[in-house]
Amino acid sequence: MLPQGQGEASARGTSMEGDCLSCIKYLMFIFNFFIFFFMLILIIFLAELAVAILAFVFREHLTRDYFTKELKTHYQGTNSTDVFTSTWNAIMTTFDCCGVNSAEDFDDQSLYRQLNPSRLVPEVCCQRNDLMMNKEECLKAMMPIRNKGCYSAVVDYFETYIYMAGALAIVVLTIEGDPVIINMLYIKDILRRKNLSWHSIVHHCSRAMLKKLHCVNGMVLALKSLIMCASVKYGSRGPALIPRMKTKHRIYYITLFSVVLLGLIATGMFQFWPHSIESSAEWSLDRRSVHDAPLVRIPVSSPIPERGDLSCRMHTCFDVYRCGYNPKNKIKVYIYPLQRFVDEVGVPISSTGLSREYNDLLSAISDSDFYTDDVTRACLFLPSIDVLNQNSLRIRETAQALAMLPRWDKGMNHLLFNMLPGGPPDYNTALDVPRDRALLAGGGFSTWTYRQGYDVSIPVYSPLSAEVDLPERQPGPRRYFILSSQTAIHREYRVELERLKEENGEALLLLDKCSNLSQGLASVRKRCYKGQVYDYPQILQESSFCVVLRGARLGQATLSDVLQAGCVPVIMADSYILPFSEVLDWKRASVVIPEEKLPEMYTILKSIPHRQVEEMQRQARWFWEAYFSSMKAIGLTTLQIINDRIYPYAARTYEEWNNPSVVKWSSVNSPLFLPLIPPRSPGFTAVVLTYDRIESLFRVITEISKVPSLAKLLVVWNNQNKSPPEESLWPKVAVPLKVVRTKENKLSNRFFPFDEIETEAVLAIDDDIIMLTSDELQFGYEVWREFPDRLVGYPGRLHLWDHEMGKWKYESEWTNEVSMVLTGAAFYHKYFNYLYTYKMPGDIKNWVDAHMNCEDIAMNFLVANITGKAPIKVTPRKKFKCPECTAIDGLSLDQTHMVERSECINKFATVFGTMPLKVVEHRADPVLYKDDFPEKLKSFPNIGSL
Repeated sequence: MLPQGQGEASARGTSMEGDCLSCIKYLMFIFNFFIFFFMLILIIFLAELAVAILAFVFREHLTRDYFTKELKTHYQGTNSTDVFTSTWNAIMTTFDCCGVNSAEDFDDQSLYRQLNPSRLVPEVCCQRNDLMMNKEECLKAMMPIRNKGCYSAVVDYFETYIYMAGALAIVVLTIEGDPVIINMLYIKDILRRKNLSWHSIVHHCSRAMLKKLHCVNGMVLALKSLIMCASVKYGSRGPALIPRMKTKHRIYYITLFSVVLLGLIATGMFQFWPHSIESSAEWSLDRRSVHDAPLVRIPVSSPIPERGDLSCRMHTCFDVYRCGYNPKNKIKVYIYPLQRFVDEVGVPISSTGLSREYNDLLSAISDSDFYTDDVTRACLFLPSIDVLNQNSLRIRETAQALAMLPRWDKGMNHLLFNMLPGGPPDYNTALDVPRDRALLAGGGFSTWTYRQGYDVSIPVYSPLSAEVDLPERQPGPRRYFILSSQTAIHREYRVELERLKEENGEALLLLDKCSNLSQGLASVRKRCYKGQVYDYPQILQESSFCVVLRGARLGQATLSDVLQAGCVPVIMADSYILPFSEVLDWKRASVVIPEEKLPEMYTILKSIPHRQVEEMQRQARWFWEAYFSSMKAIGLTTLQIINDRIYPYAARTYEEWNNPSVVKWSSVNSPLFLPLIPPRSPGFTAVVLTYDRIESLFRVITEISKVPSLAKLLVVWNNQNKSPPEESLWPKVAVPLKVVRTKENKLSNRFFPFDEIETEAVLAIDDDIIMLTSDELQFGYEVWREFPDRLVGYPGRLHLWDHEMGKWKYESEWTNEVSMVLTGAAFYHKYFNYLYTYKMPGDIKNWVDAHMNCEDIAMNFLVANITGKAPIKVTPRKKFKCPECTAIDGLSLDQTHMVERSECINKFATVFGTMPLKVVEHRADPVLYKDDFPEKLKSFPNIGSL
């Protein structure tokens, strides 16, 4: 028999033991299921969230350039077992692509070419199961198959399935998140019913663990004591804590597991189920084999379309009602499904089938906003019959194939692309295939065959210029003045060019085909002169002007090569309709000389000013980049021209077609195109920047107050060490006058968008501009009202390129040209205050404030970069003469002033990444300014002198 104390202790121990076992059963059930399940789902959820966050943080690195660099550095070849290489091989195979951008990524600097010098492209780029091809030619890049880069292919794929992926992500997150939330609520409910809390369990059980650790065997007894402690603390007995699986709990568990199981199954199906990447569109050449296309036999008796109606115009041969109205003002183009047309004996209508160029053209259109796979919505129909090169066509059979198209209807609303028309011996300037009323996008139209406003003149695509990367070169003088690189020109032209070469020596380089090189791709990219070999088209960049003479055909691929090189084309092809001449201003990018003027060519070109030559070089390069560089650019430009005809109210403007987009740092447009809020008051607000010239300030205010259109005077007090004069000392004016004190002495304060400026028009004026008359100011405001997106000012200035120093310089007055107006007195839209203050690129604003100079140049750069337009100079005034100003008072009189302003122009041009300033040779004067009329008959009689 045990002692009393010992018996009680044993009883307590037994009781605690039973309580502990009960706790273990209960809490083990809760923790082993709920906590484990909760933590598992939470870990999965957090892992997915971490991946998403990392993808967002490092999104800047997932660029085309980054992948290109990695591919060139680490890719080894098709047979490599390297993980990186194997991954890229899988990507190129899955997405039917080659390289990041194209096969050109595997250049001489790439690791692949160093390991495989005899192969220009990897074998994986040549694998195409559904096309007949020569593998060796593909490996030597003579007939690349996969032209599309993997970056574009993957982006296009994800864009196609972006909504499905987003919906799937939401479903998966919901499936994972709901059980976590429900589980937490359920555990909380159980603890509440048993009068337990997480804090109490952790607190009391941790104390019990410390006391029991010395007498327990291992972590199991410690855990038993921990749970027992919790149960004893709250007076609960073991048997009462053993949970009974109620019916509602069983239903909950079954439902919970079912939801999770279904979510895992759905996720697995979407992740691993084999699915096609093909589009549902009816036509997509990249995903369809020529040999899989259905075969169509043309009966001999099939009808032949008419030759072509030369009288066709958009209002006679085109059904605009098919296009109808759509909110985007975009025509819809339907591409016929791919078919193989053969005659009754099985001979194809074309000797080459579908060319790579036409493949690229159709693919680009099918990927554009113009495309539709719904034939009932189509405005324009595009046959998949390749007629780019007439030399490869059987004329009669091709015409019969066109007539067999389901919606041909005498060619109504059908578009054909042809770059090489005619054939020997006459070489007609339009496609010889009979085509009824179909529109023709032709590459060699003459004035005799071109149907104005109906056909579209397109360039002859140059594969060489697309394969060779010519970096853009700074406009300016080149090594040669004139260069001729064509190899098949008429003998009379060759003789005349040789005579010009003898007269002008090294200024003219006359190249021809290299006779000492074997035929092949290498010889096509070479030109020779007296045994000296030049790389083509690279040599074109060494000349200011490049001759483009007519050959057997009017359209020449050389024109595209010349434009890419930034060389000004000298076009001598009488009656030739220049590419896209309906919208492009070729006078800005080329020189057109009649063929009979070839002997005078050198003299004509020498008469062109250097500045104009530089602008033409810049414009030529931009024409190529925008409209000539690829079959995609040519095709989409053609469709845009037709689109502008059908929706003229939404057509592109002359500026949009011919002015390069120079806004590299902002997407804003000119205020002229913004939905402006009507001003609260008419007229303009004069913003006067001052420091401490009180007397001249008051004189300026008095003179400005005489201007009829003045609405308000705003004085920007830029002196923090001195207070403005008392109110009683200020001139009495009839308009509101407000003084704003600045916190720092900065020139940029004059362009701050103050709330007090309620008018659209702002006159920025200095406190020492006392020579402007009220008529000059009123006339300047009237001019601004006609051109609210321009800077309208008085003294003009010019920027010039210093060829000796190789940089820009600032030119003061007394020139025939103007590219800037001084903002010491200039009108502009108040919107530019906002842009100057908050959207000025780089550190230009800080530069201005640090140097206390060039704020007017910065504003000229800003406005010209946004609008693409030059400022407007008004009245003959060329200087701001201030007789009372001394060298100390006038900042402009500092001897280092001009040098600093030249530095500003170069600094700003570097920050903007371009030279946005535009040069003009005109100014605005009142109509009767110079007329010998009585002063009282003139609206602005008091216009000041120079």
